[in-house]
Amino acid sequence: MSNLQLIPLNRLIVSRLNVRRTDRKADIDALAASISAHGLLQNLTVSPTETDKFDVVAGGRRHAALKSLAKSGAIARDFAVPCQIIESGGASEVSLAENVQRVAMDAMDEVDAFSSLADAGQSVDDIARRFGIGARHVEQRLALASLSPKIKAAYRRGDVTLDAARAFCLVDDHSKQEAVFKSLSKPITHAGSVRSQLMQGRMRHTDRLARFVGLEAYEAAGGTLKRDLFETDGIYVDDPALINKLAHDRLDTVRNDALSQGWAWVEVNINQHRFESAYGARLQPTRRAMTEEEQAESDRLGEEIEALEEALDEAEDNDERWARLDAAGAELETLRATTQEWDVEMKRHAGVILSIGHDGAANFAYGVVRKADQKKINDIRRRRELEETKRNRLVSSDLDGDADDANADSELGNDANGVADLPDAGPRMPKALVSELTLARTRAIRLKVSLNPDIALSLCVFALARSSFAHQSAHGIDVRAETSGISDHEALEEPRSALADRVPGGESDLLAWCMDQTTDDLQTSLAMLVAETIDLRHEGVGVADRRLQGIGDQIATAINLDMTHFWKPDLEFWSRLPKAMLLDAIAASPALSVLDEGERTALLRAHAKLKKDALALAVEQALDGAGWLPDVLKPMPEAVSFEVTDAGLAALEAAA
Repeated sequence: MSNLQLIPLNRLIVSRLNVRRTDRKADIDALAASISAHGLLQNLTVSPTETDKFDVVAGGRRHAALKSLAKSGAIARDFAVPCQIIESGGASEVSLAENVQRVAMDAMDEVDAFSSLADAGQSVDDIARRFGIGARHVEQRLALASLSPKIKAAYRRGDVTLDAARAFCLVDDHSKQEAVFKSLSKPITHAGSVRSQLMQGRMRHTDRLARFVGLEAYEAAGGTLKRDLFETDGIYVDDPALINKLAHDRLDTVRNDALSQGWAWVEVNINQHRFESAYGARLQPTRRAMTEEEQAESDRLGEEIEALEEALDEAEDNDERWARLDAAGAELETLRATTQEWDVEMKRHAGVILSIGHDGAANFAYGVVRKADQKKINDIRRRRELEETKRNRLVSSDLDGDADDANADSELGNDANGVADLPDAGPRMPKALVSELTLARTRAIRLKVSLNPDIALSLCVFALARSSFAHQSAHGIDVRAETSGISDHEALEEPRSALADRVPGGESDLLAWCMDQTTDDLQTSLAMLVAETIDLRHEGVGVADRRLQGIGDQIATAINLDMTHFWKPDLEFWSRLPKAMLLDAIAASPALSVLDEGERTALLRAHAKLKKDALALAVEQALDGAGWLPDVLKPMPEAVSFEVTDAGLAALEAAA
């Protein structure tokens, strides 16, 4: 048997048999406010203990709310609580039944109840306070009260979910609500579909144009917003045309700023259409050295960022220092941006494409070259290459004492393609032959580099630095690992094939494989793969060929390349050389070098009378085994350095 009696609050304790284990503090506070306003509307269920206390087996939240009220002084600690007493044997079952069978109040019933209170003159705050709930919850329920009766009825019969019903509250017009309700298939479960239909013609506040303009600027210009009471992020722009106008006005200002910087044109790409087909290459800026003040500020910001990152390693997401870290990073990027410099002459033939990103920020694509202007850019670069070659030639002539400025100018010509020729220094090999020779040297260099990880690493860093800092590719070295289609020596082909067999094919598997390799294994593989990117073949004609030859000379010197181990002249080679070069070669042969001047001159005259094929045969015989190499395959001569000694200074002083 169970009976109902009043028990002092301070004699009630929490029972371990109560099946509810989790109660949020906010729920307890809300219930305490309701009890304070309306009294305890439902008794507690308790069972006696061996002492004078009673276990609360059902009504734990009400018990907690009452204790909260007693603690605050709203009720007495011995407040008489109506309790139904049951035997302890069935306590756990009663607790479970109460919690499982409890049915929450229907949302629309709550809407009607709050609406009646509001009609009776109670404010939102009054209702919220009486029921211990938030004012926003009351506002949302009252918003649902303004729904069309048809939609309310549809909700009660299950044709509209609560989320979808909330979406209908975006507009107050019942006819619009009902028109959208009629157009959607039943049951209506997707709130997004409802919002999309009701907000046709409006713009989300997250749209890139709305973000670019800013809601404050939009409202200041007379624009209005529609806010979704049920979604904190649900804000809609009522007048998208005004947003577009404000966006264009602001873009015009930004466009004029860009034009004032010296660009030939600025295109506003507000609709984010694709434009690649109308444009050619992109110019790249250079970086000037920072001033002492700029460098000091850069160092300071770098130290601050490093300190913040270390301090925030385990910080909470809401730590205010995260904002300072972002601000310091932005300041450092802005400072670095000020050190960028654009070529003034090339800027007059390039422009800027201005667009708006998804985050609402203005994006600038600087240095875009239209295809129609690409030739002008190429002409500027070609002219500068010629001028650089001319200057280098002048410096070389001054150092050697072989030519004056006028001679240097006259020696620099152009071929049929408008590419600068190398200075004429007498007979020249056919371009095809030079290409074959440089191919032979390329194969040798690739083999030697593949066996030298240190050199391969140097070349890799060189090419990456050239790309990163000068925004230009390195001549003759392509670190993108695009093989050049060169048939390598077996000494390189065999280990490369073995490496290809070892590495996995999938990108993810390949990365994992690389992570598992030792440093030595990675360096060995790197050397082989970097070697594959080298292509120093050329025809010995233009400025680019001269650069390739110079790069090849430097690498050959670094790896101690001796081309006599990889190539030797044969009769077919000699037969392709001009006669004058054949005579120069035989003049330098060991057989002629031991003769006196008279004999040597007579023998050269005799050879000059031979036909070319016979002369080629004579040269092959004279230089067989001599280790002769054409200039294009010879290593660079070692640089000669001078040092002024104390004895030298003393001699100069004595002479003075």
